[in-house]
Amino acid sequence: MKKVCRSVRYLLIFFALGSAGACTRSASDPQPVGSPTGPSGTVSLELTDAPIDDASVQGVFVTVAQVKIDGKVFPAFTGKKTINVLALQNGNVESLGLSRLEAGTYSNISLVLDYSTDASGNAPGCYVLSTGNQKYNLAEGGKQQVELKAAKALDVKENAQTSLVMDLDLRKAVKDNNGASAGGYQFASENELQSMVRLVSKERTGAVTGKCSNTGSNRKVVVFAYPKGQFNKSAEVNSQFQGAVTSAAVDGNGTYKLSFLEEGNYELYFAGYQTSQNATTFQGLLQLNGALNLNSVSVKSGAEVRLDVSLGGLLSL
Repeated sequence: MKKVCRSVRYLLIFFALGSAGACTRSASDPQPVGSPTGPSGTVSLELTDAPIDDASVQGVFVTVAQVKIDGKVFPAFTGKKTINVLALQNGNVESLGLSRLEAGTYSNISLVLDYSTDASGNAPGCYVLSTGNQKYNLAEGGKQQVELKAAKALDVKENAQTSLVMDLDLRKAVKDNNGASAGGYQFASENELQSMVRLVSKERTGAVTGKCSNTGSNRKVVVFAYPKGQFNKSAEVNSQFQGAVTSAAVDGNGTYKLSFLEEGNYELYFAGYQTSQNATTFQGLLQLNGALNLNSVSVKSGAEVRLDVSLGGLLSL
């Protein structure tokens, strides 16, 4: 009987120690979303990007250390992942995971970016790679990390898949401190970055694609999309089109694609940039030849609108 009591006492001590150890997790550590115990659906998350207006940049790398949904860890994403987001244009995406979550409404998704080291342990974690293979640390104010939060009501339905796309608009997010020739590059402030991240449900988006002719020599052309009625010419030109929903660069074949536009009516504007070996200079908005009206382009979910344009000269500012 004494042996039994001694064994029971040891077991109680063992479990008490185990419980104490389990309570050592910091209250500030993000908890996982957890395995669903009731009705559930699946959520996939992908990352995409809009182009950066700088001919001296060959890559922009970010290191994602964590993905959260409503402040809790998204279980499908593990470890760290370093991604060249500049390669994620024209509808290209990078998967951040697929996981089953409890059915219901969620309010935000966030990415935690590691400024210190990349997925291989090399410094820095987020940087611009110039055409001269020089790395420029994007860390703002000496910070070690930044959390980019996209607030949006997300409905996860029972036995259905919700496909989400997060758009990190580099054209807005990366500040050019006179580029590779001087101070390099830096992320915008943390507060500014929050407004530059866009989150959409993939099933509720469409695209606009087409071909541009008469783009001109040594000219980079970028097309910008605005919700109908929200384009203010002087304000947008002066701010380098900060109010655009998204943008796309016209490639060497004259094609462009504006991807992941939520259903609605949009205005499209084409802008010209003069390019040289180490610089890209804004020229102005471009006129269109012909009678094509780009002031009310209707985009439907799951559909692709084809708009071929012939570009003319510069519009007066």
